[in-house]
Amino acid sequence: MPWVGPEAFAFVLYPPAEAAWLAAFARRAGQPIPEVYAVVLAALNGCFAFGLALYGLPPSLQERGPRLDDRSLQPLDLEAANRHWAREYRDADGEFLLGGCSWTTTENIGYFCTASGRFRSRRKEGEVLQEWPSLHDLLADELPSAEARDQQRRSGPPLPWTSARGDT
Repeated sequence: MPWVGPEAFAFVLYPPAEAAWLAAFARRAGQPIPEVYAVVLAALNGCFAFGLALYGLPPSLQERGPRLDDRSLQPLDLEAANRHWAREYRDADGEFLLGGCSWTTTENIGYFCTASGRFRSRRKEGEVLQEWPSLHDLLADELPSAEARDQQRRSGPPLPWTSARGDT
């Protein structure tokens, strides 16, 4: 649907992750996926929704000799999130990074699962913005907010497009 451009990808759901991928994640990453999130991945292998992302297991990275296939739309990588991106969040040691969202035009927040199975949003300097007892509650609160921020961004002037060469 090229006539709607970015709106065509405002909400993307990915097919379920295979059970073998979940087990392989634990071996590769040295930590299991929390059970409360493994259940989600078995039904929905990540999503994008109005600037909010739940990370998943990109199918092309689950194959032998994994290489990210940039020719197909895949979820953001849960393993990279927990190996690398989680380090950017102060005081999040021991928490499992499972997603994120654009919070302002210059800042993203991370969504974490705690050791007790609760979910929280966190700023990079460590501030916990909110905490929820379940992923359902997190999404019930955060999806309408993410959609409102997305609507607000789209109602303003379009962002200038620039190429890698600096052309506009």
